[in-house]
Amino acid sequence: MYTLFTVLVNWAYDHKFSTLITMDCDFTHQPESIPDFINNSKNYDIVVGSRFMFKKSLCEWNLFRKAMTFLGHFLTKNCLKMTYDATGAYRLYRLDKIPRRVFHIINSATYSFFSKSLYILRR
Repeated sequence: MYTLFTVLVNWAYDHKFSTLITMDCDFTHQPESIPDFINNSKNYDIVVGSRFMFKKSLCEWNLFRKAMTFLGHFLTKNCLKMTYDATGAYRLYRLDKIPRRVFHIINSATYSFFSKSLYILRR
């Protein structure tokens, strides 16, 4: 199954990129954090940003969106033992450390892609 992410990852591998950074386009993630992501990537293959680091980071969201985000975090934390924020898209992938074939295992074109991809990459 080809998704926009799969196309992006393939393009990055084809063009010999060593790092890929993704983020949501709803301004919930701060581009100013990208240098921190890059610095942390020296020690990790994947760096995950989180909307749960600051108490007021979701204050402008409506109740439904907050509830869905907290539910997703609760489920991935308690059912899949993923203690990090697996529902967001603010991530850095070290393509020079992650084999391309791993991304082809992820077969989701829905919102579940975010948690599924981290689960597979962690395994």
